[in-house]
Amino acid sequence: MKILAAVLLMVLCSTTMGEEKQKSAREQRCGTDTDCVTVKDATGGGQLLVDGLDLSDKKAGHTVATVEQRLPGWFGPKRPLDFHFDGELLNREVPLAMYDIKIADVIEMSSRKESEL
Repeated sequence: MKILAAVLLMVLCSTTMGEEKQKSAREQRCGTDTDCVTVKDATGGGQLLVDGLDLSDKKAGHTVATVEQRLPGWFGPKRPLDFHFDGELLNREVPLAMYDIKIADVIEMSSRKESEL
């Protein structure tokens, strides 16, 4: 019984420590306690932090479409937009977690016409 209690305590402590590390990383890199990504205008027009995201859920997490909806209309190139991560074109409806995007990773944004060139 004592062994079971000790194992349970170790599991709970390691889970709590892992959650604290993740929370600390969010606060340092995002400035909030939620997941975020940095959206960079591929034409050199600046970058913007988009927070309030869920980057852990590979089935129902936030998508590129979610990120685009949160961008102000004045930011970036003319719409429609394409988004890339590590050179890969992102599907608008696929959760960001499926692309292994992590907290504060940079997603590049460009006008669809620029992407086709």
